[in-house]
Amino acid sequence: MPSLRNLWRGTAQGQAEAVALAATVAILPDEPAFLLSELTQKTPDSREFHRYQIIKVVRDDRLVEWREDLGDSSLFKAAEFNILGGWVQPNGKGEAFHTVDELQKMADEVRNRDKLPDIIEDQMAEEEEDWDDFRKGKLFT
Repeated sequence: MPSLRNLWRGTAQGQAEAVALAATVAILPDEPAFLLSELTQKTPDSREFHRYQIIKVVRDDRLVEWREDLGDSSLFKAAEFNILGGWVQPNGKGEAFHTVDELQKMADEVRNRDKLPDIIEDQMAEEEEDWDDFRKGKLFT
């Protein structure tokens, strides 16, 4: 099973692990979503770099991935980002707090800003602290 921490961060390890995820060709706006990422990656023909919106949802108790090519990466002023939409406990059980539509609306806001608002940067710092606690086994005990 891919590491959600690495998938959330969009790391190279997470991207390599994501290859093992099942793909889906369609998602629904009201479907619970665990993660939305916007990342710069090579196109399938490896000729260009494009920005991709990647959303992870659960189907039949498996994490699946949906992708949309947003176009040439040079057209985007915002840096790559991830928006966490749910939480997975160490036992594999999880809960999504946001829908696909909600995460996509948040992504539109982030993508169209030059700088993240302070409140989002503060939230990201708090989430990083939560991940540190999670790695140290301090959560869900």
